[in-house]
Amino acid sequence: MCRLGTGQEVNHFNREFIMRKIKSLIIFSFISLSIFYLLEPSWAFRSSWRSRFCVDGIIELGDSKPEVLSKCGEPTSIEKSEEERIKRDFPDLYVERNNRKYREPLFVKEKVTIEEWFYNFGPDEFMYYLLFEKGELISIEVGKYGY
Repeated sequence: MCRLGTGQEVNHFNREFIMRKIKSLIIFSFISLSIFYLLEPSWAFRSSWRSRFCVDGIIELGDSKPEVLSKCGEPTSIEKSEEERIKRDFPDLYVERNNRKYREPLFVKEKVTIEEWFYNFGPDEFMYYLLFEKGELISIEVGKYGY
């Protein structure tokens, strides 16, 4: 550390040391994240995907159940459930307040059918968990190797 005539202190050693530490931290973070993304399917029990290869084609989010059946065949198991949800709807009815017209939201209960299909293609392939809502594929998760 040295003093300049203006009263400012300059510490070149500390500034260089801090810059080296920041650079090494950035490099370490980049390498760690790269390794994390490369090894992700092997350590995670389930990981999400937007599309996957199946036996006879590629399945993608938004596919219907018949499309998935034609590409992947019959699932190993199917779990079905129903959920009741509240949906916000805007009818064509207008309400007048303070000489202005408004469309008030209407809250409607709806039942949603949810199905989870499980595929086990054997010990050489990953297991697939497919989630359907209202007959549409909304989630593709890949698990560990099958059995």
